Amino acid sequence: MSNEKSFIKRAMQVQLKTGAKTVSKEDAEAVDSQAKPKTGPGAFVAHLAKTDEVRIENTKLLDDLKTWQDAKPVKHLDARFVHPSKWMNRLEESFCNDDFLALKNDIESSGGNVQAIKVRETPGSDPKVYEIIFGHRRHRACLELGLPVLAVIENNISDIDLFKEMDRENRARKDLRPYEQGLIYKKVLNEKLFPSLRSLAQSIGVNAGLASRYVALASLPDVVIKAFESPLDLQYAWATKLSEVHTRYESEMIERAKLLCERAPRLNSTLVYQKLIEPTNQHEAKQVDSSVASNNSHAKRMTKIFGGSGERGFITSNPKMMTLTINIKNIQAHRMPELESLIQEVLEKSSLNKKEIQDDQSQSVVSHNT
Repeated sequence: MSNEKSFIKRAMQVQLKTGAKTVSKEDAEAVDSQAKPKTGPGAFVAHLAKTDEVRIENTKLLDDLKTWQDAKPVKHLDARFVHPSKWMNRLEESFCNDDFLALKNDIESSGGNVQAIKVRETPGSDPKVYEIIFGHRRHRACLELGLPVLAVIENNISDIDLFKEMDRENRARKDLRPYEQGLIYKKVLNEKLFPSLRSLAQSIGVNAGLASRYVALASLPDVVIKAFESPLDLQYAWATKLSEVHTRYESEMIERAKLLCERAPRLNSTLVYQKLIEPTNQHEAKQVDSSVASNNSHAKRMTKIFGGSGERGFITSNPKMMTLTINIKNIQAHRMPELESLIQEVLEKSSLNKKEIQDDQSQSVVSHNT
């Protein structure tokens, strides 16, 4: 067989050189003999050339192998055998809001998640079980739809690197809420994954002040969080004020939160925030009022007022001009006549008191003349 292959090869060489359609065995052997080196140095040079070809081919194969060694396997996994990470940074509310429903519908129409999640294999599991590195919402959508989940499998990854990848991926997508962000930062600190908040911030590449405010939101008492319609409503901008009130007026804040939890119907989250920070507003108002009163009893004065159903406003009094201005927002319509009646009652009492004083003065004059 090898002799036949050699003959065919020599025949093809003759055809290429002569253009002949058929080649005799003698012609093929003549060409073959011309191709072979006839001296020792020639044979050695031919050997080197052949060796160089093999070396080039081996180098190319090694480069190809290195490229594929760095690649991670991507495959469809049974979503039932893919579990959330212990560092999961999603609240259950994130799996039932409008954003999640839109994602779920998109995955259903595509027949699965187009953008792969990332997982690591749980050591020693049989059958194989995987832990999510990132992509918890995509996995949940596939799980609820009964679809396999497309996943990249990364096994050689530590807890710290897992957390950093999860945090980086979520911040790039910009769909993690401030309270969720604060919860996971607080958790990794409590679990000693990082020695300090500053170390955590440096490791994941975020501002330490930003991370501190996220943790402040997550450190509020449970009753305060429950006062909001959803913890996902908490805003980054609220962190400093809420933390300040909690530190300085903890008991007042908790009492207000309890009342807000029991209130029906519930207030929206913006009004809840305003109600929770009222202890400082009232305290500051009292300080201003007492300061003004001690300096000048005839000076213009403003007093902040807060109602039990979200009413807010102020009363401005000007003794010198003898004026009183009342400005209140969020008053329910059925309460307005009540307030008007109370003001009228106060004014009528003042009028009666003035008449009584005038009558007393008149009687005093008559008695004196007599």
